[in-house]
Amino acid sequence: MRFFQRLASMHPIPRYVLTRCVLLTCALLASALVLLVWAGGYTYETVLLYDYAEHLQTMALIVLGTGLIGAVLLEDVLIR
Repeated sequence: MRFFQRLASMHPIPRYVLTRCVLLTCALLASALVLLVWAGGYTYETVLLYDYAEHLQTMALIVLGTGLIGAVLLEDVLIR
């Protein structure tokens, strides 16, 4: 419950950064899922698609991490 109370009391700019990073993370993970479904089984021809899906998952993790850290740091700056 405390998390939602803090989320509701955030300034508009950090909330904007956080929501956009979460949306971009969801888009990257959805595109990785589409690639994996499209590739089907793991064969010699689909190795590159699996590699692309792995890169998309890594990018999603990086975007989510930087978005969370950026929103927290921006909130801290705006409070002080």
